[in-house]
Amino acid sequence: MRGYSRGEIRKEGCIMACNNKKQQHIENHDARAAARGNTRTSGAPARRPRTQATPRTNGRTASAIRDNSTARPNNGPHLTQPTMDDLDDLHALFADPRTWWNCPNHRHTSIAQTRSMLEQWITDWQQDHIGYWILRDDRGRFLGTGGVRRCGDAMDMRYAVPPHLWHRKYGSYLASNGIEAAKLYNPTIPVFVTSLARNITSCLIAERLGFVVVRRDFDLTADAASRRIYANRAVYQQDIDDYMRLSQRPGRMA
Repeated sequence: MRGYSRGEIRKEGCIMACNNKKQQHIENHDARAAARGNTRTSGAPARRPRTQATPRTNGRTASAIRDNSTARPNNGPHLTQPTMDDLDDLHALFADPRTWWNCPNHRHTSIAQTRSMLEQWITDWQQDHIGYWILRDDRGRFLGTGGVRRCGDAMDMRYAVPPHLWHRKYGSYLASNGIEAAKLYNPTIPVFVTSLARNITSCLIAERLGFVVVRRDFDLTADAASRRIYANRAVYQQDIDDYMRLSQRPGRMA
């Protein structure tokens, strides 16, 4: 499966020549910028980050997006759709007790459990043309998984990174690209994030991306720990209820 590398950043030039004097001023400004090594030139064609497209019924595309993150970690990470070749890496992540320090009973206790989850992720891509990604570096080393998954008329954003790679911005990388994919897929539906309040890092990632808490409750599957439900926009109570129900369907990343 082909990975998705960082796309070129869009750069636009704009010249408004009201009279000869202003035109000359702009040309002089561009000449000085070029002398300083500035590659931006007036009238240069605008270019957007490139995308890998998958047709959808509404004409939009979002099977995956090129990386346009401004906080790009080292080692050239790229995103790919999951395949069964990712099973061992995913099981190592979700079977690690450190991954589930905040809710130990969510730990995968058999590879069959991970396989069932992965099979559903692959089905998500086939049916919805969007889903969780696999993150690897240029050498193929596994860096984590995450992104957004369709939940009815909403998106469920998740991210998980191997413990030995925590605090290297890979979670933020997955989350920010997930937001971009959700906008490309359907900008009219909300994106939700669920996190235990004690998972400070996860909460900070959501808040830095502009998410706000729309519900506070308790997670009975994690010793009734305090839980926060975030959304990237204002939502109705029915939206929250539908998301909470559908996010529990098979293949969920707890």
